[in-house]
Amino acid sequence: MQTVGDIIHQLIPKGGNDNDLKQCPLWPPDVFAVVATLAKKSDCYCQERFSKNFFDDAYQNRVK
Repeated sequence: MQTVGDIIHQLIPKGGNDNDLKQCPLWPPDVFAVVATLAKKSDCYCQERFSKNFFDDAYQNRVK
């Protein structure tokens, strides 16, 4: 199983900040790539427990 560090290293092999993977990358597309990849691999964006109860019934009815 891959770790978060493994995934980051695959996406940004030399690191985003002077070859330092312990810091958040300075370039926004690098940050987006890491976050999007982690969200996709974990499926956290589509699990009900992460999206339920954020909006009340009135809001959900307006959106529908």
